[in-house]
Amino acid sequence: MSATEWVEQILALPDPASRRRLVEEHASALNDDVANRLKEQADRFLESEVHRSLEIAELLLLAAELTNNPLYSALGLLAEANARSIGGLGEYGRAIEPYEQAAEIYLDQGDLVNGAKAQVGKVFCDVVLKFGGNAMTHFARFFDGFVGGVHGQDCPRNS
Repeated sequence: MSATEWVEQILALPDPASRRRLVEEHASALNDDVANRLKEQADRFLESEVHRSLEIAELLLLAAELTNNPLYSALGLLAEANARSIGGLGEYGRAIEPYEQAAEIYLDQGDLVNGAKAQVGKVFCDVVLKFGGNAMTHFARFFDGFVGGVHGQDCPRNS
């Protein structure tokens, strides 16, 4: 069974407890492809079913525990933080710690790119908490300065 098929089977179950049981019973089938497919599904549900994204984040954290793979934990933490912030729950303060933890895991594993992405999520939450409704303007200004400083050019953004 492919990773995509297995994730579809997991998510087709009617409740979180059934999904957890299936993951626990088939822990040996957990691999990077399955973890990445789960994260993709968590992202897909961000706007339509944000609580489903949180449930998938919990499955990723369970996968990390069952396999002792810190990268699955980072994916789960990112899925949780994204649901709490950009997913519409508006829990920006609660999203900061998972973003920080994910960044730390990625940096410990030598993955600077994903560590930086997690830090950007944290900074976004910090900006929203500080500037409220004007957060996107301030975040875009910060991001332009950051990228411009790194690459010597402005960051393109949607108009």
